[in-house]
Amino acid sequence: MNWVKNTFFDVFKCIAIGTLIAIGIGMITGLIGIAITWGNLSTTIEWIKRVLYVIGGLSLFLSAGAFAQRDGTRPFIYNEQWKSHFKILNIGFVILIISFSVLIWGIMVHNFIDFGRVF
Repeated sequence: MNWVKNTFFDVFKCIAIGTLIAIGIGMITGLIGIAITWGNLSTTIEWIKRVLYVIGGLSLFLSAGAFAQRDGTRPFIYNEQWKSHFKILNIGFVILIISFSVLIWGIMVHNFIDFGRVF
């Protein structure tokens, strides 16, 4: 039971980190987009969607590299410090869940653009 609880908390922490990253990317891209397009919100939101897709997709490649490398998911030298943050998940799974979270936020922005609603 403890394993399930720790896994749930690790996944929840990864989703929270991915959400914070997506919000930060959205804010930075939004400010740059508003400055470049002179306040055109539809173009700015479109650029936020594109940047979220690109960063989420590239981080999925990074996660795939961790799994494809022979010792890519081995324990770190600083394994005790890593275990203080994530009890069960290794670096490959952490990057995978964070990148999926960023991509989900990109999908929600895409749905907002096309349908006027998030879900």
